[in-house]
Amino acid sequence: MKNLSFDQATHTYTIKGKAIPSVTQIASAVTGKSVSNIPPAVLAKATARGTAIHADVEGKAFETVEGAWIKAQLGDAEYSAEVQGAGEIAGEPFAGTCDLLGDDEIGDIKTQGEADVLFWTIQLNLYRRMFPDRKRLFVLWTPKSGNYKRMEIPVLSESLMGEVMDAYVGMQVLPSTWPAVVDEDKAPSLDLVVYTNNAGDLTTNAKAILAAVKAQLAGYKAENYSEANIAEAKRDKAELNAAEKKLNARRLELERDFMKPFGEFKDTISETCAEIKKASSLIDSVVREVEDREKEEKRALIVEWFDAQGIELFDIAQIWNPAWLNRTSKVKDIQMEILAKAEKTAADLVVLDRIGEPEAKAHYLSTLDLESALAEADRIKANRKRIEDMESSRKATIASKAPLPSVGTPKAPIAQPAQAVAQRSEGQASPEILERTMRVRGTMEQIVALGKWMNENDIDFEKLQ
Repeated sequence: MKNLSFDQATHTYTIKGKAIPSVTQIASAVTGKSVSNIPPAVLAKATARGTAIHADVEGKAFETVEGAWIKAQLGDAEYSAEVQGAGEIAGEPFAGTCDLLGDDEIGDIKTQGEADVLFWTIQLNLYRRMFPDRKRLFVLWTPKSGNYKRMEIPVLSESLMGEVMDAYVGMQVLPSTWPAVVDEDKAPSLDLVVYTNNAGDLTTNAKAILAAVKAQLAGYKAENYSEANIAEAKRDKAELNAAEKKLNARRLELERDFMKPFGEFKDTISETCAEIKKASSLIDSVVREVEDREKEEKRALIVEWFDAQGIELFDIAQIWNPAWLNRTSKVKDIQMEILAKAEKTAADLVVLDRIGEPEAKAHYLSTLDLESALAEADRIKANRKRIEDMESSRKATIASKAPLPSVGTPKAPIAQPAQAVAQRSEGQASPEILERTMRVRGTMEQIVALGKWMNENDIDFEKLQ
């Protein structure tokens, strides 16, 4: 903003000679922050440390421990330091000085001992009103404890920033829960913001212990012990076991403490996801109910139209396409598709009528698949041809056999045994001989077998033709 000036001695910003509030003044007022209760000596010492760190970063010397860490966080990105600017909200002007201004980010360096996320969030979002094309906000927190952190700061909506300025103008303090309420202009973001992340920040003497153990293990070799010093061996074994147990117990204790924050974080996220899924499921049941009702109404409309057409070539179930019930499928297009199917079915039946295989035609009417029906016709013809070939082969085999003796040739009289003749001569009556004319019809093999049987049973016969 033009005509902006800053008085370092009084820390006052003016535009055209008129004093305007600073970003820090607004953030302090609406959060109720005050440095009046901090001992002057402590405040002066903290201020001196913060000034030194800011000067180190501004001059890009990065000679302090904090400056070196800040440089590592910035990486290769280009940032301008201590950039002044001005902005306004609802016509109320203000000004401030950004610690770090990048192409797409605004950053601020904090050196105090306790984190103040609400204050930082308001401060960084006021800076963003001065440089609105920046999309991301962050704080590089370098407390004296050495537990440095990079904290991402959420971007607040226009409505929430209006509440900040209203509170400042009305000399009110925002509630401690602000801005947990849902913003009217913008639904709360579900993107996770990481305020602190100390993963891997654990310094111990574990490596020194490992080196010491390796150096001392030479004295605990098995060959150094025998029956002569078995008591010493037992004592050393007990000491080693106790040391291992104590060291591992301490490791488990640290592991539990180290993972506890992540466990709490994991439980919170899991519970949140479960709530989101629950809400989504409830909505889904409503959506499905409406969609199912719409589909049934559309199905009834299609079936009613189909019945009105009087199509007897197939049933609607034979050609039903589930995609017809999708919203993208128009009823008019579905009707045209059904009529086209009816025309094709009629044409396919004409082809099958020319072939003249009723079974193939019946197969088609059950499948509406012309290729399958044609294949069925080929199968029927092939079976018929195979039967005809088998019958021809059988007849040829019978005709090719050698002529058999005539079954009508009378047999020579069979000599009667002398005993039988003697019996008849003694006055015994002979059985009555009968004659019957019969016409026999059968295969060649059957006729031959009959003649053989009659010969074996002494039955006289003659061939008539």
